[in-house]
Amino acid sequence: MQITSHSSALVVFALLSNGLLANGISLRKQPPAELTPGALSLVSKVQRGVNHEVVKKTSIEKKSSTDCLCKIGTFWHWRIKSCIKQGGWAYECGFFPEEHHDKVCQDGLKCEKLNQTAVKYIHPGAVPASCQACTKEDKCLTGETRHNENCLKEYKLTGKACQTVKVTVGVTTTVEVTKKVKETATASATAEASATETAKAKAGAEKADATKTATAEGKATEEAKASAEASAKATATEDGTATGEGCITIEEVKKLLGLEKVKAIGAVLSAKVVTRGDKEAYDRAYAKALEAAQKAGLINAKEAATAIATKEATEKAAEEAKARAEEAAAWAAEAGADEAAQEKAKEAAYD
Repeated sequence: MQITSHSSALVVFALLSNGLLANGISLRKQPPAELTPGALSLVSKVQRGVNHEVVKKTSIEKKSSTDCLCKIGTFWHWRIKSCIKQGGWAYECGFFPEEHHDKVCQDGLKCEKLNQTAVKYIHPGAVPASCQACTKEDKCLTGETRHNENCLKEYKLTGKACQTVKVTVGVTTTVEVTKKVKETATASATAEASATETAKAKAGAEKADATKTATAEGKATEEAKASAEASAKATATEDGTATGEGCITIEEVKKLLGLEKVKAIGAVLSAKVVTRGDKEAYDRAYAKALEAAQKAGLINAKEAATAIATKEATEKAAEEAKARAEEAAAWAAEAGADEAAQEKAKEAAYD
């Protein structure tokens, strides 16, 4: 459906019905500076507004399992995204996020903060600390008991992310028609002139009076010619819709995040996968909806590009805030029962 053509046709029809338009329509972007009599100019202006909404959404599902992310004697290194051996005495455990401090040191050791400020880490929760021997008062757990209670749990991902987006294009078409017309009017003027001549003649002794009257009538005709411009404006509004669906698999999302080689993931990375999957599915669906709108003649390529740029600018901050909230919740889950670590997790999420 060509909304622009349809709206223009309605306007032209209305103007024809009022007797304004004649044959020989000339379509121009702007009216000429001066129209010759009988010429007609039609200017069509189209304004489009693009709105969109998600009509259907399915996210990648994540579920926590009872399996530990790493084997006993190892812990999860959040930066390199793999399991490494737990550290021995004096190992720098403070480099890791606070949520992981109870997992970094070997059995019989605890991660203890150091009373010095010379070393500072850039990521939240990391402080100068090292693996020190547990005391009786620390009641440190060991072996399978410690591993099963403190280990990061593996999360299972299933399904795929899909969204369906509908765009509504509001099209307002304004058509202005200007016609220069020439009209001729005839004005008649009647002039009357009278002349009287009196002649008196005397012949002999006889006196006679003779009166002669002459009346002349004449008509003067003047053509009064005038030119004027007549114009009319009409506006028609119509909405058109188009939909698009976009999906992305778990494998595709993991590749985008650089996780294609990571076989097992925990709460934080699984949250990243779900969040990124939603974003990618939405972007794909929106792009397809705009493509469908182009094919239907609702918008052109430039307008589609502008719509995408506008969406990205207005929604980027909201998407980032949502992603950080999801990740912060995941870090809180990894902190387990450690209240101090949970408070830190609420403050910031880690890359």
